[in-house]
Amino acid sequence: MSTPAARGANIDALVKATSIAWEDWTARLDAAGGKELDHRGLAEHALAAIREQGGCSNPEWWAQGIAVAYEQHIGRRLPGQRKDGTFDANVSRTVAGTMDEALDRVVEVVPAALTEDGAAWTLEGEPRTSATEKWRYWRADFTDGTSVAVTINDKKVAEGAAPKAAVALGHARLPSSEAVTEAKAFWKGVLGRL
Repeated sequence: MSTPAARGANIDALVKATSIAWEDWTARLDAAGGKELDHRGLAEHALAAIREQGGCSNPEWWAQGIAVAYEQHIGRRLPGQRKDGTFDANVSRTVAGTMDEALDRVVEVVPAALTEDGAAWTLEGEPRTSATEKWRYWRADFTDGTSVAVTINDKKVAEGAAPKAAVALGHARLPSSEAVTEAKAFWKGVLGRL
């Protein structure tokens, strides 16, 4: 069960992975002086509790999630807020074609969308692309200090089916939750053109 203050965190997933009830997490961290601890201190306490409980797969990652959820629970961090106070906006879409075809469309569509009237961000320098065997990437920095990273990978499809690619876009270092709402709306529209 999630609390309103921690609604950005997936409390149910944290509880399932760690086998520790959310109420127990908050009691443990409160008892450890959690309201005075920084993010790192919270994560260290959470990691120790996970290991004491018998561990789980990827305990460090789950400890970070517990720390974030607790920070949201005590009102130190809003849902989606990073420890530096900025926010990230994330959107995704599945598109027809291979990951290389999707990257070609990103290279064409995203910069064009940024030059249209009403786009809130201006590119600083040229966008960059890179590739690995399983991933394609497109990255750009903006003059306001924010940045966008697009990751693309092939989706599994039934044998003989047309290829599809998953496109995920993250806009980092936004100044507020309101900016996240605006960015998500803009980027959903852009991904809709791919």
